[in-house]
Amino acid sequence: MKKTKGFVLLLLCLLLFSSCVGGFQGSETGGSTLPGAEASTAKKDAPEFAVSFLRDGWREGDYPILYRLTTLSQLQHYLSDRREDVPGFDAEKYDAAFFEKQELWILLVEEGSGSNRHRVDGISQTEGGWQVDLVRLLPEAGTCDMVCWNVILAVEKGVVEENAEISVSVTTEKLN
Repeated sequence: MKKTKGFVLLLLCLLLFSSCVGGFQGSETGGSTLPGAEASTAKKDAPEFAVSFLRDGWREGDYPILYRLTTLSQLQHYLSDRREDVPGFDAEKYDAAFFEKQELWILLVEEGSGSNRHRVDGISQTEGGWQVDLVRLLPEAGTCDMVCWNVILAVEKGVVEENAEISVSVTTEKLN
């Protein structure tokens, strides 16, 4: 009986640990994040974009935080300011040729559970500038680990004005 209790306890610990370790990496065009999710339709006069999601360790901050990088030197400066690397971030694919036609928007989002996922429904023009429409996807059950998600948007260059104000709208959707 003691061995059975010990085995069950060990199994529960392993299951809990495995739910907190590892990361979700997704890469989609148009805004889908999960297998089977529908791609969002482009909004009128909005820039085209591709999005990827990288899970990162939690750090204190006033979230969401949006970094708009329009040149390779800005990306290099952003990366040099970081204390550690973002797991899975491939900086080499964002070279000078990339920045000729696109810019990089890095949106940092804090989550109270590493099980929460996201979807970008679009980039829309507002009266005051532009807005990233982010949807927080909440599963029925989650883990107790705080994380920071890096929502990386490769955005068509030249549509959003250089000095435009960019805001983030976060809505929540419960998954079944």
